[in-house]
Amino acid sequence: MSGKFDFMGQIKHLSGYMFVVLFDLDDKYLIAHPKYDLRNGVCRISNPVDPNRNNQLDVEGAVKFGIKDYLIHKYDIVEYYPCFGMDNKLLNGTAKSKNTCAALRELIELFAEIIPRENIGVTGSLATGNASDGYSDIDIMLKEKDFRELISSNIFTNDNIQIRDKKQWVEFYNYYGVFCALNAEEFAEAALNKLQQFVYKGIPISIFIDAEGDFLQIANSFSVTDIGSNSMVVLKGQVISENLIKLPGYIFVKCNNRISVIVNMHRTYQNCLYAGDFCEIKARPSSFADLYIVNYDDVCYIKRRNGDQYDK
Repeated sequence: MSGKFDFMGQIKHLSGYMFVVLFDLDDKYLIAHPKYDLRNGVCRISNPVDPNRNNQLDVEGAVKFGIKDYLIHKYDIVEYYPCFGMDNKLLNGTAKSKNTCAALRELIELFAEIIPRENIGVTGSLATGNASDGYSDIDIMLKEKDFRELISSNIFTNDNIQIRDKKQWVEFYNYYGVFCALNAEEFAEAALNKLQQFVYKGIPISIFIDAEGDFLQIANSFSVTDIGSNSMVVLKGQVISENLIKLPGYIFVKCNNRISVIVNMHRTYQNCLYAGDFCEIKARPSSFADLYIVNYDDVCYIKRRNGDQYDK
């Protein structure tokens, strides 16, 4: 199979596994992450944001890439589920996902009042026909530009959209066993501004942001997860600039009259800080001076703090 593949699109591989596309490398290869074992039914083996990615499988025809993902040859792809242009397949749907599909179509029409309908993508179990009412979430793909259009509108005041309050985020933390260094209260504080996750007619919605070919999309494949807490760095300062909407995202922080750059790979910290905020960040140093990484793990964190705790 040739052509371009969407970020977070899904592919069936000739080995019998389904993968999530992370980066379309060139005309022959892409970087992907294993999601389902399809050889005996549909067995969920991993999630792209899980801390313990089960990716050390010997997948015939796929080459291990970094510590998390795989290099896939495009001619080994037997079926492709793109994020965009999914409407015809979704309309077919399945009986077990009838209500979830209906809610998705309503949400698409609502978003289409603000952004072009053709720019609204769908991924996850709905796109592959494996969704179930009462169980599956709705996963939507948007370009960063379009997502910014949405959040600057009044779309989130719609009666059917529920933005979680602090209590509900605490409940979310406890129910899902959120994997991060923050406790439930701290997590809820960080999540209050996050509009990438909300509830529509009782169904959890997640919006994934397409980084549009940004090479940082595969940076998480290289992140080190076993170097120990002695290698961690705690940064305290003021946010000078941020782009925490997408993953990976980044922040520029002024610390002791130096500027440090923090690359964030954790969904918890999307939209948790803005320019001017004071913060405390525990992160892993990289091989580049003043560049630090917040991984998807239980050690790194990003917290908002009061300005009087820090030197400006």
